[in-house]
Amino acid sequence: MVQGIVTFQMVLTLIAATVLQKIVARWSFGKYILSGKYYRFLPPSEEELRRLSGKTSSPSKSQRRKTSHGDSRQHCDSNIRISKHDLDLRLRFSRVQHLDLLNLPFYYEFDWLLNYFASAAYMNCFFLSRQPAIALLFLRSNMTRITAVYFKQNNSSGERSVCICIGALSFLITMILLVFNPILLDVGIDESFRNFSLASEKLFSDQGITLQTSRSPALLYCTLSAFFAYLSALLSFPSFRFARMYVDASRMVHSVRQKALLGLAVISPICCLLWLKPLADALRKASPVTISFFEINFDCLRIILTIIAILTRVAVAKPCLQAYLNLADRRKDLWRQEVGKLTVGEIRHTISSIYSYFAVVAIQFYAPLLFQFSVCCLLKELGNYSCFTTSYCNISAVPYIKKSTLFENKFWHLSHMSNIFNETVNCGLWNFVLFITCLNQLALPLIAILGANFAYE
Repeated sequence: MVQGIVTFQMVLTLIAATVLQKIVARWSFGKYILSGKYYRFLPPSEEELRRLSGKTSSPSKSQRRKTSHGDSRQHCDSNIRISKHDLDLRLRFSRVQHLDLLNLPFYYEFDWLLNYFASAAYMNCFFLSRQPAIALLFLRSNMTRITAVYFKQNNSSGERSVCICIGALSFLITMILLVFNPILLDVGIDESFRNFSLASEKLFSDQGITLQTSRSPALLYCTLSAFFAYLSALLSFPSFRFARMYVDASRMVHSVRQKALLGLAVISPICCLLWLKPLADALRKASPVTISFFEINFDCLRIILTIIAILTRVAVAKPCLQAYLNLADRRKDLWRQEVGKLTVGEIRHTISSIYSYFAVVAIQFYAPLLFQFSVCCLLKELGNYSCFTTSYCNISAVPYIKKSTLFENKFWHLSHMSNIFNETVNCGLWNFVLFITCLNQLALPLIAILGANFAYE
């Protein structure tokens, strides 16, 4: 009976996966976000480059005998060297189509990432699902794979050093914030740890188990610091990429409105200051005038402002990603200011490699925003926030845990863990995750923008 059920479920899963694969090929969010909205520069043909080099004659017979299988012409054309000053050519461009995206590395990962988050947002908005989002695990897997490329390549020692330095610095800053949490932050991480300890102690005592260990938050602090060091290492290059695209897009657009929107997108994560304890206490004291007027409590207001910051960055996705694709034409202009020679193969490879990295850049742009949005949803649902009430998360109450058959059976029922990971624990944990993520998205792009402007000048 069990084997029949498992076989039926496996067959049904394979059928559903096949149907979804066919649907995604025709209708997907990645297709409508990337295709038809951007222009890419095409690499110049070998005939154009040979004309610039002044070598328009065909190769001699001796050159043709050096290679076999009829590839001598292509081999000789690729080795023609052209002076950088002579690269006076106009790159052709074409609109990015869906068929052009299918062969890009990580495009399918980007497509499925958006589909996962769209389904998670739909379930969260219409069905109020509190199940852990599998999209977060898929996002972490993709970001880890992209970052691991820097550690696998032998010529990426600089990128590895940047990731390690940012991770170590994030570990130090997170540890300092956790140690001085009662003075600096209004996240309730200490109250969450205290509530978790009391709830777990009560659960075990009701089952006749006595815990003799001391309740020190040192292990929690080290675990959270290590997690945020890993997260900062993953988000370091996406932040630097966004800063580079912002600098290029601000020089590309001419509308004052678009420039203002780009600037707002950079500083929008400044809402992380609302988690600072002095500012939060001052705003809560002024709540009869500033917050209760809208009938929204302060904790939910921070979530709303974070979502607005996310939408602001989504609004500038088109000029930023187009600014990245324009790097091909800018690279050609920079070559003309340099001294030296390039081969035809190097020119074509450099121009085409910018577009081949387009899907990875799209993941690096949207991944931090999707992560922030998921944390906002988890904080609202698991913390039981209500946007139109003035109730706050009770940080001192320990939920009543009745005696259950938790240890009477041979299996550990995960549903009973909700007594330990209650609303108070989730409030403090996800508030701190959201604060660190917003701080990361504010600090790293600003540092990179200042460095880019200094290097440009």
